[in-house]
Amino acid sequence: MRIIALPLTRVKLSPDAKLKVSDSSANSLLVFYHFDLISPYGEPKDLSWHKRMLKNVTNKAADIWTSLGKAPKGSWKLWTYQLGERMADQIEFEELALRHVDPSLGLALPPTGTSTKQINDVGEAHSLPKIPLIYPPSFYCAGADHALNSPLAHLQTLLASRGPRHRRGFYLWMLITPLAVPITLIPLIPNLPLLFCVWRSWSHYRAYRSSQYLSSLLDCGLIEPNPSLALDKLYASLPSSSRISRSQTPATPASRPSEKTSTFENGAADRKSEAASGTGSSRSECILLTRGAMPQIFEMYRLPESTTIDMYRAMNQAHARLGKSP
Repeated sequence: MRIIALPLTRVKLSPDAKLKVSDSSANSLLVFYHFDLISPYGEPKDLSWHKRMLKNVTNKAADIWTSLGKAPKGSWKLWTYQLGERMADQIEFEELALRHVDPSLGLALPPTGTSTKQINDVGEAHSLPKIPLIYPPSFYCAGADHALNSPLAHLQTLLASRGPRHRRGFYLWMLITPLAVPITLIPLIPNLPLLFCVWRSWSHYRAYRSSQYLSSLLDCGLIEPNPSLALDKLYASLPSSSRISRSQTPATPASRPSEKTSTFENGAADRKSEAASGTGSSRSECILLTRGAMPQIFEMYRLPESTTIDMYRAMNQAHARLGKSP
């Protein structure tokens, strides 16, 4: 069980770029989260019948969708698959990450209303595991606003913004779905609009339930920060061009650091000064992770194929939000 935080860009936006920016979330990071929250105790045996049925339907739909991608070229099945993948590329990567979380496979949360002290007592008595939040520490440096820059605070802010958004999205697509039902009466034509509406409703619902579950884990103190120096070193080894802002003036030859200077020390020092100052400088809008570094991350943490696809989508969207070319 783990959560991996991978900063993509430093932007003067809230974690949800389309929501109103608050003073507390300004100059925050745009982060891709990988959630691996399958409980070490295995899948619970007391799942209700509707949860088991929903899980079976979801798995069956995933198998059918995968089979469409293996159809012969020129067939309507392959065309449908490619169209769906292009649509998935447009879905916000925060939603894609959240919907992969299955609360039924995670830790069983204490009953609502349980105090933090009682939760800690139960955890010590039953060896309730903590979920590590792995992150590069240089991007969450201590400063005057350390409480706002901590990885837990960033995750909590993101979940607080995404929850209501996905709740509204679920009800919106549920209301739109009946409008697509009459297309079923047309013979020999798959009702793709109806399937799309159902899929969007399901996606928003999964993301909403996941945001609630993760917020409960935070409230219960079951997620703890786990700084990774190896991940920090990987970020510092990236080409300096990936950390140049679109509004930053090019450095003169005299102002460029010596090639003998440690890249890690320079990158870490720059990020510490940015986090401590809290100023809205141009360096707060820059690319922090490149596509070339992703294979190293995949190898370091042995990420599944579904996560690698979502990471590439997240990188493309991060560039698009900054108006840059990937």
